[in-house]
Amino acid sequence: MTPHSHRFRSFALPTSLLAARPALVALALVLPSATTLAGDCPDSSHGCFATGEPGCTDTDCCNAVCDADPFCCNAAWDNSCVNLAFTVCGAPPCDFTCPPGAKQEGEACGEKTNDGCNLPILGDSSCCKEHGSPGCDDFDCELSVCNVEPFCCDFDWDGFCVSIALEVCPTVCSLGSAQYTPIECGDTICGTTWAADNQQDTDWYEFTLTSTQEITFSATSTLALRIGIVDNNGVPDCSITSALSPSANIPYCSSGSITACLGPGTYWFVVAPVNFGGFPCSSGINDYSITMTCGGECVPPTCGASSVGSCFEASSSPYCNDESCCNDVCVINPFCCDVAWDVTCVAEAKTYCVTCDLVSPPGTVAEAEPCGADTNGGCNLPLLGDSNCCVANGGLGCDDMTCQIAVCEFDSFCCEVFWDAICGTYAWTLCPDVCPLGDAAFEPIACGMSIRGTAWAEDGFKDTDWYEITVDEITPITFRGTAEFPLLIGVVDTGGSADCVAGSAFGQLNPLALANPCTEASISTCLEPGTWYLFVAPQVTFGWPCVSDGCNCPDLNASGAVDGADLGILLGAWGTDDACANLDGEGTVSGADLGILLGAWGPYTCPSASKNEYVVTLECGGECTGPANDFCQDAAPITVGSTEFSTVGATSGGPILPASCDEGFDLLFVRDIWYVYTAPESGVLTVSTCNQAQFDTRLAAYTGSCSNLNLVGCNDDAPDCFLLTSVMQFGVSQGQTYYIRVGSYADFGAGTLTLTLE
Repeated sequence: MTPHSHRFRSFALPTSLLAARPALVALALVLPSATTLAGDCPDSSHGCFATGEPGCTDTDCCNAVCDADPFCCNAAWDNSCVNLAFTVCGAPPCDFTCPPGAKQEGEACGEKTNDGCNLPILGDSSCCKEHGSPGCDDFDCELSVCNVEPFCCDFDWDGFCVSIALEVCPTVCSLGSAQYTPIECGDTICGTTWAADNQQDTDWYEFTLTSTQEITFSATSTLALRIGIVDNNGVPDCSITSALSPSANIPYCSSGSITACLGPGTYWFVVAPVNFGGFPCSSGINDYSITMTCGGECVPPTCGASSVGSCFEASSSPYCNDESCCNDVCVINPFCCDVAWDVTCVAEAKTYCVTCDLVSPPGTVAEAEPCGADTNGGCNLPLLGDSNCCVANGGLGCDDMTCQIAVCEFDSFCCEVFWDAICGTYAWTLCPDVCPLGDAAFEPIACGMSIRGTAWAEDGFKDTDWYEITVDEITPITFRGTAEFPLLIGVVDTGGSADCVAGSAFGQLNPLALANPCTEASISTCLEPGTWYLFVAPQVTFGWPCVSDGCNCPDLNASGAVDGADLGILLGAWGTDDACANLDGEGTVSGADLGILLGAWGPYTCPSASKNEYVVTLECGGECTGPANDFCQDAAPITVGSTEFSTVGATSGGPILPASCDEGFDLLFVRDIWYVYTAPESGVLTVSTCNQAQFDTRLAAYTGSCSNLNLVGCNDDAPDCFLLTSVMQFGVSQGQTYYIRVGSYADFGAGTLTLTLE
């Protein structure tokens, strides 16, 4: 067992230090033959200093950029390409004049005297500054930092090394206080900002309102600029800053504005470059001006306001028009009320804001486990110990010193930060006498049986219900379920062995299915002779307690409003693991919980009732046959568009993938099926299961014949695709035949395969 990857230190980092360290490895990219190569600029509709499709309108600049980064001509002309264009092509002319009567920011270009909540670094030692060479001038601090990150003594003392020094050398390097430039209604201020070497200058302006007003900030800039109001609800506290809302990006040599309805309080307005390079002070392209205009009274948007959009439609603004649904979603995901009601908020609304009447088929039996108990947790063995070493306790260490030492020697996080659920799981392994585990427990299920049960999810944990069936011969089954919560069902892939060790070795549900509340999840498969476990659980680990009594709800006293009384309750629980005041479920009442409470200030309705019930049905019968296109020689013809597929019953075969297809999770390719595609014209073919399959998919494409296949593309897990689904791109030539292979790293299931030719 090794410590979990969630052990990242939290630093108070200035924005200038928030750049990622470049990787010290070479990434091998396999470019298909039809892909645009460096120096070959495609047609484009936008300039080289604006984002958009691959390429840009200035051919010479485009070729120079794509020579340095072929991505800009192959995939998209993103901010990195724009930044590179400024570097290799030089910025086009941009005239700027500070308006008459304007005030001056007061910070010279290159300085950081109004960096707001990005606190300045204090300390005379070179350990506290980036300096382009390894090590620093304080031996003890240098040793402490390099024990954490050897890069700092082997290569370069960069911003990341400085951030470590801030924590491990507090007497050498420290953070100063927040600093702002004042601004008032009617002010125009001229200033400078810069971006270079993966760093940027941020300028923070502070203003105070005594009444609710409509505020507009307009800006003109010589560089690509981001402007925004810090969404702190008028409370000048850096610990609760979370986002800029509203905000806007102003293109190079352009103007823009934002408008917000703000209540009484003290606010911060931030100006910063969009990029982290391309605009050093020496470039001379660093000027901007801002104007603050104050209007009349207005009504701030809030949950349930008629001025905001539907909870089931994405918007660039926060909140939605169903007050109860909006409140429920924003307790779980404050982003939806702080920044924007985006597609994630819509998905959460579809999960948390629906109700349904579950239908129990005749003869349905009740699950023997009541909500909140754990008597059929299967191979998730029940915890029997009474020590707080065995669970998340929110403090440092636990009440058994021997167990505490054993766990903290393994993972010091548990004694230095707080004892969370992962520390508890370590205790189960390292302290079996203190934290013993019970025996595996299952409930029986049989063909034709329906069960109505309950499950819960709260505080990072969830209830799992395991049902056991034994079959004497190959048996086709369909297992389906509907729940009041987001449902996960599956077959535990033990190979038919009634053995939790086998379940752990396989470590997966195969097949599995997911469903939003009130919709059906269904899986079909064939069970070999043996004993099998059917699995039912929520998809999430929070938001579905067995009893909804105001806990984890900003209205802590259930008065119908979030106000000073609730604030007093939360502050009284500060630093503890109080279950009700711990609004974000992270284990300790802290600034994050304060931010959630302040974000819900005013009239508020907590979720009225818990929704924990489900109904599952097991049906047996049919035939156990694999798909018709199980093998390459039986590949099904496919064309551009969407094609439904299923790998249920498919065998595992086909050529072994080369090392270039390994994305860090090995090269397994199982339960595969085949399609054959003939390109009607040359171009780039995109093959996708992204967000369109109910399991972890894997894709590959080949030319040649089934007896002599040549790989031309592959993908395992595509970025921003749920359930580890896939997107594969490769160049195709007119009239050429391609074999497309669809399978998985480990699972099988159903989905939709989409082909697009460009």
